[in-house]
Amino acid sequence: MIEACFHAELLHLLLHQDVSALSLESDTFRELQGKVLSARDERLWAAVAETHLLVERLFPRLVAEARVAGWVTERNLLGADEWRAQWTLKGKKRQ
Repeated sequence: MIEACFHAELLHLLLHQDVSALSLESDTFRELQGKVLSARDERLWAAVAETHLLVERLFPRLVAEARVAGWVTERNLLGADEWRAQWTLKGKKRQ
């Protein structure tokens, strides 16, 4: 769950902030930001898949450094009830 939130925050960063000043993986972040901001329709999922590859590289380091700093990473306190989505089929054909 923590990794999923990290991925969501990464996507939010790419969509809404300037990543040019980042020192970690700066070229990768700039390239991904261009892809995410220009992606439309099915290409957006390709950009999300690419961000997932970045998360797979960065998340282990994030967790390791959080543990060294004394964070408890075996459980989370992210308030899952606040983050749940409800998908309705109202107005859509049922198959």
